[in-house]
Order: sequence, then C-alpha cells, then structure tokens
Amino acid sequence: MSEMIRKVGAELLIGVAVCVAASELLLTPKLKALQAERAAAETARAAAASDSTLTREQIESRLAIARVDRESIERASGYAKDESALYAAVMDAAKVSGVRVEQFAPAQLVRPGADPSQITTPGDNAAAYTVQIVGDFGSVVSFGERLRELPMFLRVASARLNREAHSAEGLMRADMAIEVFGFSTASAAPPATGSAMP
Repeated sequence: MSEMIRKVGAELLIGVAVCVAASELLLTPKLKALQAERAAAETARAAAASDSTLTREQIESRLAIARVDRESIERASGYAKDESALYAAVMDAAKVSGVRVEQFAPAQLVRPGADPSQITTPGDNAAAYTVQIVGDFGSVVSFGERLRELPMFLRVASARLNREAHSAEGLMRADMAIEVFGFSTASAAPPATGSAMP
C-alpha cells in the first residue's frame, strides 16, 4: 500500500512539474515574438523617418513587412474574441493528442498582481476558460504541447492532474485554467499604400 502511494505521489509530482513547465513555455515565446515584431516595426518606422536616402520601393517593402506582421498579430489576437474559433482549435488539439474533452467553459480572469477580490470577466483583450480533459499521461502531455503550438497568445494559468478513480487503463484527469490574450495593433498601423510619401 505504501509503495503504491509513493508511486502515485511520484507520478503526480512529475505530472504537476510537466504542467508547470509547459505553462511557462506556452506564453513566454509568443510574448517575446510579439515584442520583437513590435520593436522591428518601430525600428523600421524610425529608420524610414530618419533616413532620407531610402527609395520609395524600400519604404514600401518595409511597410509591406510591417503589414504582414500586424496581420499575424491580429489573427493570433482574434482567439481572445472568438470563442468558437478557440473551441475548435482546442478540440482539434484534443483529437490529435488522443484526449477526451469533458469540459470547456468560460471562467473569470484574475489579473496578475491584482487584488484577488478584483476579478474581471473576459473582455476584448483577454479571456479565461476552464478545460477538463481525460487521457493517459502521454496524451495529456501531448495536449499541453499542442496548446503551445496553437497560433494564438495562450497561457496555461494552472493545471491539476488526478488519476481516474475507476480506470483500469491508467487514465488521468487534467483540470486546466487557460488564458487567451489579444493585442491591439491599431496604434502601430502603417500608412496605407498609395499615401503621400516624401
């Protein structure tokens, strides 16, 4: 009995460690990519403003790159506003991973560093959801990896892994809280093609 408790405890500890590591890996690269894209756009804008030797073609080329970056950010940010697209992406990730989604529901969003009594509901720039899945340990980990690969700004805020009580197959139940973020690019909008250039 004691050995079984240690084994379950070790599996649970490994599962929690994997989930915590996965949640840290999910959002950080995407936020760094967003910061790099914004910095590149700002650098291009500053270079275009300060360098009068740029040709019209060079300026238009830089603006085209900035537009593509902006569209990419807007597409990734759209999941914070479009629950049906997010649901479809989560269900696709579950299907590929081999897990069963038992629950996918909106949740309240607690802002980091905010007073716990100041809970906000999902808005245009952020949305929170609870996701409950069932599968073997490898499938649950695969699901976390698939979430990380989704083309959106998503963070696993918390995850709890439990062994299914009456499962002969060794199934696990994962209760996750996920947050999806959107970013506005309106202030970074480059001028339209054909606008007056010096």
